[in-house]
Amino acid sequence: MDLVRHFTILSVFLTIFITESFGQLSNQKEYQFVFGIPHASNPWTVPHVLITTSSTDSIETTLSIPGFGFESVNLVTRSTPVDVSLPDNIRMDADDGKQRKTIIVTASNAVSVYAFDNEINSGDGFLVIPSSQLGTQYYAASASYKYEDSHNSFICLSSLTDDTSVFIKIKNGQEHNLILHKYESYRFDSLTDLSATFIESSKPVAVVSGGHPAGSIPNGEAIFEQLPPVHNWGNQFLLTPFLSIQTGYLYRVFAAKNSTRLNINGNSSMQLDAGEYYEGDISGDIIVSLTSNLPVMVIEIMRDYYDNFRRGDYADLLIPPVKYYTNNITFPVFNYNYGRHEDYYINVVIDCSMINGLLYDGNVSMVGWDQLTGEDGSMCVVRGKVTTGVHSVSHSDESARFAVSVYGICDCGSAYAYPGGITYSTDTSRGNRELMKLTLLYNMICTLIILPCITVGF
Repeated sequence: MDLVRHFTILSVFLTIFITESFGQLSNQKEYQFVFGIPHASNPWTVPHVLITTSSTDSIETTLSIPGFGFESVNLVTRSTPVDVSLPDNIRMDADDGKQRKTIIVTASNAVSVYAFDNEINSGDGFLVIPSSQLGTQYYAASASYKYEDSHNSFICLSSLTDDTSVFIKIKNGQEHNLILHKYESYRFDSLTDLSATFIESSKPVAVVSGGHPAGSIPNGEAIFEQLPPVHNWGNQFLLTPFLSIQTGYLYRVFAAKNSTRLNINGNSSMQLDAGEYYEGDISGDIIVSLTSNLPVMVIEIMRDYYDNFRRGDYADLLIPPVKYYTNNITFPVFNYNYGRHEDYYINVVIDCSMINGLLYDGNVSMVGWDQLTGEDGSMCVVRGKVTTGVHSVSHSDESARFAVSVYGICDCGSAYAYPGGITYSTDTSRGNRELMKLTLLYNMICTLIILPCITVGF
């Protein structure tokens, strides 16, 4: 009886261990961010990472760069965001190849992370995707919009674990293979447009891609975004014009599967195969409604400084699928601080029936809505000028969902754009694998002691 009691106690402890271990794995993924920041152009400014939260409680955050021995520990609340200035040489350069420039942010609760490279006449920013939402298949989004024979495109990879095999296939058929270890980074450059380059890895990685669309000159404008994996693409999108830019915008739609059909403002004549993209050119202040039969990725691009009458410059904006709209987001509006004319804006997209209850910085103050009626109902868009600092958009109804786009325009020949918040689905495959290992260990011990164990339910 004593032996049975001892084994029963052991079973209880194993059950608790497995359950708590799985919980820790889930939290670690949900509140961890792993990424790299591309080098835009100028060497005399520093990149920033800004951490925000919608919580009024203090959340402890740690930003670390293992390859540099850098660490910054801070507390963040809704009213007190964390702004971390990074070492200048942390940016991933064209000649880097494999480096240890991966940045890791961990938090004790839910936060949003934004990376920004604020450079004179260049720079961009992006919303960082949590580790739990990364994947193993991507298509790059680059740029060659003006000088087709003189530009630079890049792909920046950051690995979460050791022995991560990465396969890169460019549109021209060239293939590249490499192995990345934990928190190792790699930048791949090309003088051709890398858009639709296929990236596949044996384990989840973070991918930031972009380029210098106005040429590879030293001070050429850089654009970049962190990309969602293919499993987090979508089928319904709404593209809204940049306020105060009257010359319109460009956009690219990327396909991952053959026979992907696009419906753009009611025109359903466009079809793409895997690894192809469609580029649209909007010449005015026009909203675009886009749907597809198979999941796609959509990038919106601000026009060149000269095409915009010396306002702003190239910037790319990842458009979230409608199914990944969010309910409550606190986001930063970065300041150029160049001493020239600078303006900052947000666009908000929501179902027209849910406009009432939408709050900006806790107040009902959003006016000037435009309506677009499509196949799936009516969507409404509002665009407005905002101040620099941290702002929030929320809704009194927890079931309501919306999208926020943030962008800055400067007469200095620079611009940035990024999504304010996206609620992607979580890839649980890594957590499930770890859980399976723990469960197998548990079952092996139960088998060895030849006694019934307490059932572990998940």
